[in-house]
Amino acid sequence: MTFANFITIQYALLVERLALDSIFPNIWLFAILFVSGYVPAAIIIGYWHRKSQWRIEHEALFNENVIGARMWLFMIELIEGKVTEEEKAEVRKMLRQIIKKSTDNESPSHITEEENDRLRRIREHREY
Repeated sequence: MTFANFITIQYALLVERLALDSIFPNIWLFAILFVSGYVPAAIIIGYWHRKSQWRIEHEALFNENVIGARMWLFMIELIEGKVTEEEKAEVRKMLRQIIKKSTDNESPSHITEEENDRLRRIREHREY
């Protein structure tokens, strides 16, 4: 219904105001031609927007993901051999708590102050 209203408004604005009555003698011809141009254009623009916006949204999500950043840093340092057994145990504990929170229907997007303090002490202990 909204799309039909949109077509009617476009017909009034384009055809009646620009005196295009000779090209579009009735609203049905205008509607058919309008839809046949509008739908492919909307698909193409939507595809382009989804492809370009997807990267932007993922980059923003990645930049704001504190837990993900800590995990990637831990993985890099684990590969480089800079992680101690204590740090491995701390990360395991943190991951288990996140999993437990998500299974308890609590928000896994925050870390308690105690966990932040432990991670801060670990980072201060490590040499960069």
